[in-house]
Amino acid sequence: MNLGCRQDTPPPPAPTQIRPATAAAPGLPAEGLRWIAIGGGSAPHLNQVSIEADIALALATWGPRGEVLFAGGPGSSGVQLQDAKRRGDPLMNRLADLFSPRAGRDARYRVTTLKPRAAATGPNVIGALAAGFGQATQEPLTVFISGHGDRGQRAADNAVLLWGGYDLRPHDIAKALAKTRGGRPVQFVITSCFSGGFAEIIFQDARSAQGPAAGPVRACGLFAAPWDRESTGCDPDPDRRKHDGYGLHFLQALRGNDKLGQPLGKQELDADGDGQISLLEAHTRARIMGRGMDLPTTTSERWIRFVDPPDGPESDVWLPEEDAVIAALSPRLKGREAATELGARRGPMEALQERLATAKRAEQESYLDVAAHLLARWPVLDDPWHPDFATTLRQNRAAIEAWFRTATLYARHRRRVTEVDTLTAAVDEALVAAAPLERLARAISTKRLAQRLRALGGAHWDRYAALLACERSTPPNVR
Repeated sequence: MNLGCRQDTPPPPAPTQIRPATAAAPGLPAEGLRWIAIGGGSAPHLNQVSIEADIALALATWGPRGEVLFAGGPGSSGVQLQDAKRRGDPLMNRLADLFSPRAGRDARYRVTTLKPRAAATGPNVIGALAAGFGQATQEPLTVFISGHGDRGQRAADNAVLLWGGYDLRPHDIAKALAKTRGGRPVQFVITSCFSGGFAEIIFQDARSAQGPAAGPVRACGLFAAPWDRESTGCDPDPDRRKHDGYGLHFLQALRGNDKLGQPLGKQELDADGDGQISLLEAHTRARIMGRGMDLPTTTSERWIRFVDPPDGPESDVWLPEEDAVIAALSPRLKGREAATELGARRGPMEALQERLATAKRAEQESYLDVAAHLLARWPVLDDPWHPDFATTLRQNRAAIEAWFRTATLYARHRRRVTEVDTLTAAVDEALVAAAPLERLARAISTKRLAQRLRALGGAHWDRYAALLACERSTPPNVR
């Protein structure tokens, strides 16, 4: 199980050009679209096989009248699968890890099994969204996005990374919605790290300072994580049984199944008892059953926390989804309060994160010492594209390998790398352990805020209720 679905690869020597997803591409089918599935990362090493599997599951779940945009497009050879063991020249691997660490060197690639309409580039994505938004129908459009996220300075600056160096931001979606005045309902399901930033689409121009988007509620969303948190997923392991991302739990729940595809009783999924499984109920299942660090959230949660109704009178609110989370997760605390337990964990977590930050600084210092020593003897050793690199490696291989075996500088650096890896794993494990408590605390908080807002009533309550209704939609033709 891969614990992060963020862009965590160190930048290349020359900064990557990020292209905004602004121009719409013509020629994408518009008639009768019910759903759009968008998947993949900005480069092959960010196209893990679990993303492809989630898009395939979306296709199987929603059936015809959909649009798939994936990575480099039809026939592209960019799906990443983990190798059983690392291949290649050991010395070259060591130099790569030292001078140019990058995800994917312990993986291989194959042609996608999907048959997407086109690559998931910025123009293609914006074109497909605009086509779907603009249809003259009140049939809801579901947009499923699976990939990597990037965190900005604020929620509205977050992004989903698209093929070819493009990114998709909340503003892009808000702008596309504003241009299409037909009022077609749209529900977003986004699984990436920091995906909660896309809850900002409920505001004018995706900026909370400008107030709610004009007119009645048209768009809502369900997200794997808040704007400032990572999510579980993006796994290169080809064994589907080991995956545990939000998208997998969500889509299987819509189909009435557990994560492995085994049928469940309706009582385990149908929180409101209406005989159907809504988007919000599938989201609820992911909150209950996810075993990663996910802290799933929604647009209605964003709105109620934006309003932040003060302490005061409370009125009963029917929130069966929050009740289901509370009932499922409370027994794990054995009588303790979620907020109290989280408070007790906060100190050790902060201490662990500080140790990790210190270890990373020490690792960077030792890297600089190692690099300075190696490059003083072999100046092009950090540049495999240099015309002298191959000759340098061939003529000095024995001496370079001996240096790596015997140099105390390098041994110290490897110890520090190991310490960073160990502490990173410990932080991830602590986040995973705390996740059910955080989900429980968030459910309790959401219910309390909703009760206060219901007592206040008015336009703020009406918008909250409308967002909930949007999130409770049931997609057509789920199979």
